[in-house]
Amino acid sequence: MNLVRGFVLAKELFDTIESFDGEEAKSKKFSEDLKAMSLEKAQLESEKRALQFKLYLVVTKKTVMRAKYEIELKAAKECLKQARDQKRAAETSQKRIEEAQKLAEDQTLMAETALATANSSLETVLAEKKKSLAAVKLELRGSRPSERMQKPRQWRRIMTHLWIRPSTRTSHNA
Repeated sequence: MNLVRGFVLAKELFDTIESFDGEEAKSKKFSEDLKAMSLEKAQLESEKRALQFKLYLVVTKKTVMRAKYEIELKAAKECLKQARDQKRAAETSQKRIEEAQKLAEDQTLMAETALATANSSLETVLAEKKKSLAAVKLELRGSRPSERMQKPRQWRRIMTHLWIRPSTRTSHNA
């Protein structure tokens, strides 16, 4: 029986050794898997950092582009505001010019009316003066030159009435 028992013990020992070899193989495989997983993990971490950096670049680029567009938009709005202000100023100037033209036309019309009135008044006065002059000429035709010289006051009064001064009768002053 000892032999059987020795044989059983040997078999158990052999099984234990085999199982230990199997465990060692499993342990080696586990170690290799662990190394592979750590390499994968390192690679994934590297890819993760690369993607984060790319994301950072994209976000930064978008931020820069947004800032650039905001600056351009602000400049465009300012330009539009200036254009609107200039348009308003031009419209105001145009209105003032139109008002000035209308006022000038009204004043021209008033001046023409006043000129026509003054012209007709002058023509009336001139006609009256011509009649007075004709009457004086008729009166003077009847009188002799010696009589004219004897009445200088009357002569001056007649000439003053006609708005003619004796000194203006000479041809070189006319």
